Amino acid sequence: MRFALSIVLDEVDILYNIEEYGPLFQSLVNSAPVAVQYLFVTATLPMEVCNKLIEVFPDCKMIMGPGMHRTSSNLEELLGLEDPI
Repeated sequence: MRFALSIVLDEVDILYNIEEYGPLFQSLVNSAPVAVQYLFVTATLPMEVCNKLIEVFPDCKMIMGPGMHRTSSNLEELLGLEDPI
């Protein structure tokens, strides 16, 4: 964890509603390097969760808008355990 540059959490709105997640999240934040970049992804963001994130990360930058959660039409998707090389 001490070499982590980024931490990505998907469906953060669901994770915040799981009671056991709070202490786990706090442990993650406490053990991550100060300069680590967090990325919270979700299709829906209730104000309650948004406010909690701003409380913990007051300098965070929110990027929201229609189509933010869509897959790019130029994205090549590989499924399964195939070796892409």
